Amino acid sequence: MNSVAIVGNGPSSKGMGEEIDICDFVVRTGIFPISSEDAGKKLSAWCWHGSPKTCPGRHSEPQGEYETWFSVNTDYRKIYPKFWEHAAEMAHGHGLIRVLSDRAWNRMCKVTRLHPSTGIAAVAIAIEALHPQQIKLFGFDATKKDASGWGDANPTIPWHDPCGHDFLTEKMMLSDLLTKNLWLGRPCHTELIWPAKPEGIA
Repeated sequence: MNSVAIVGNGPSSKGMGEEIDICDFVVRTGIFPISSEDAGKKLSAWCWHGSPKTCPGRHSEPQGEYETWFSVNTDYRKIYPKFWEHAAEMAHGHGLIRVLSDRAWNRMCKVTRLHPSTGIAAVAIAIEALHPQQIKLFGFDATKKDASGWGDANPTIPWHDPCGHDFLTEKMMLSDLLTKNLWLGRPCHTELIWPAKPEGIA
């Protein structure tokens, strides 16, 4: 696999449709509300956590043929079996289903100490399952509130504490991949490209 685009829900993906769709594989996360005209139309995989209650605006699956990536671990699927049943039903008939491995989940939790976001889980699944030469990030705009030196690409995005994720730490994880070729402290041969990276990342 050469290039994988991972499209988050932030506004910096607007107007990047051509650059997104030219990638070999395009992963869209959560509800991906940005219009397809602005952020492309290609959908190779949909990454989400399987809970319609915490995924507002997305009560039905996207149409077409694509992979479904679930960004939660085994414990989550055992604790919330109804969510998992619903999610599996939505995924049925669209294509391959991938689940974030417990190994990757546990490694991320040791770093973030909070529930990993769907976006960072999509990066983990892409590295683990696809081994791409490049990952390109779009719409990854949320940063922990008032984090000095880690301003958002678009500071108006409405993320507020507590949100259940440590976006500051997650962006530091991405910074290690971008600048040091390290993923969760280990060498990684996937190149990260981040057109709207925050100012705090070299």
